[in-house]
Amino acid sequence: MANVVAERPRPWLASSLVAACLSLGLFHSLTMFLAFAPVGWWPCAFLAPLGPFLAATRLAREPSRRRRLLGGLAVWAGSVPFWAFTEWWIFDVSAPGYPFLVLIQSFWPAFFAWLASEAIGRWPRLPSWLLLAPSWVAIEFVRGELFANGYAWGLVAYPLIDAPALAAPATVGGVYLVSMLTCIPAAAVLDARAGRRAWSVLGAAAWAMAIVASWPAALAPKGTGESVRITAIQTNVPQSNKLAWTMESELADYARFEAMTEAAAKTEPDVIVWPETMLPGVTLEPEALEELRSKGVYHEIRTAPGVKRVDADHFAVQVKGLSQRIRAALLLGEDAQEGFRVEPVDDGLEFRYDRRFNSVYLLQGGQTSRTRYDKVRLTPFGETMPYISNFPSLERALLDLGARGMRFDLDAGTADTAFELPRAGGGTFRAATPICFEVTVAPHVRRLVAGRDGVRRADVIINVTNDGWFGNFAPAREQHLQIARWRTLELATPMVRAANTGISCAIDATGRVRELGPVGAASPALTEGVVPTVVELPGELTMYARMGDVAGWASLAWLAPLMWAALRRRPGERESKA
Repeated sequence: MANVVAERPRPWLASSLVAACLSLGLFHSLTMFLAFAPVGWWPCAFLAPLGPFLAATRLAREPSRRRRLLGGLAVWAGSVPFWAFTEWWIFDVSAPGYPFLVLIQSFWPAFFAWLASEAIGRWPRLPSWLLLAPSWVAIEFVRGELFANGYAWGLVAYPLIDAPALAAPATVGGVYLVSMLTCIPAAAVLDARAGRRAWSVLGAAAWAMAIVASWPAALAPKGTGESVRITAIQTNVPQSNKLAWTMESELADYARFEAMTEAAAKTEPDVIVWPETMLPGVTLEPEALEELRSKGVYHEIRTAPGVKRVDADHFAVQVKGLSQRIRAALLLGEDAQEGFRVEPVDDGLEFRYDRRFNSVYLLQGGQTSRTRYDKVRLTPFGETMPYISNFPSLERALLDLGARGMRFDLDAGTADTAFELPRAGGGTFRAATPICFEVTVAPHVRRLVAGRDGVRRADVIINVTNDGWFGNFAPAREQHLQIARWRTLELATPMVRAANTGISCAIDATGRVRELGPVGAASPALTEGVVPTVVELPGELTMYARMGDVAGWASLAWLAPLMWAALRRRPGERESKA
């Protein structure tokens, strides 16, 4: 019987693998950084998947599962720089939470590389563009829409909004279809490199046909020929003020907001819009205001002449008076507090409520409309902690540790509300009002505009947002705006953004920015002013509006065989020490 000699581990192989995968992860970080703001070289989006794709093919050649996992960890490390930069603004909000978010976001390219390597090893004859492109989109769809309620930031397709001809397929299958098409050229290069030139040519042909076929509807959508005039008020309240807004600051800030609104009203817009939660005070709910009045609640502030009394319903009274003085309808962001009550405590009074929402209100002629939109998709880790919020004591402990001053007591809305707004020439138009982070959630904005049956129920998207969270970090503001532009292209529906600290703007139905920042301002951000615009009302909805994220869900179905390939050992596979 022959003696079996165990193969000695060769450490240099592991070192070579780690170096290669780390380099490919760093290449992915670099190309993503160059593709997104502040650089904005959109052609780099086509190069961004190449690093993880090459890592997957490199890992597929490894006979040891342990080494493949080791290479995946190296891709993870290489992906960190891009996300460390992109999410830098989080550090000022929650320094302890910042590294965890960076590590979570950096994990996904590495997870893709490892899963794809297992699939390549099991099905080596499958063309790269048929295997890798849907696999990449499946991972994007999971992190963007499903994991932790979804965080669709940094999708590889986003920079292509600045290349209208290449972004056009979003009208058919949304941004996830464009992500898939963005991946195909890199995958086709791998096929050509592997000698599968016929598959490479077929992939390139499919890519070109998909893009060209979507041009007629996407590049020149038909409108109704009618228009409305909308003016956004851009405030510039720092986030530190919003966490601890003193009564003195509230009075001074409201006076400026009111002055800007009255100046904007002189141009006779149909609607004037304030950003998210920019009305000081408690709420606009009639029952809550009545409770404050019946209990005689007021604040005292010190002024030069002496102590001044400010009634607790002061700002509600003031903004209703403003609404009565101007012709335009007024949309504004404010808390909605239901079951509100004032209860005595040892050292004074305490406000309590049964439910609290982040809401948009409509005021017309000094009256508050009964129609109200409550934010449905709360911001992960900004308004809710996915999974963790089910355990209030744990959530409170984590907030005390990493984000003192914040509280996650918002309730999620349940209705896909659309507002019916007046037009100066008679008649009305309809507006959907996604709040802040919601504009990044493509399926939610689609429901607001097209309902669940694909029938238009909103003519304009009005995005009210508080981008003060981004502080002085300009790239985050620019990327938030970039994501919002995709929603208009997907749905062939124009948008007006009213953003605290900016960037307030008007976007047409093809995703192009028509008005940017306040009139006369040196910069579109970190300044206040008014953004007047004329919005062309759209015509028919897109195929995406009618069908939804078919590309995303179809890609997700591909995860099942991927996971099967990853969890089962390859035929003849053996374990060896790295």
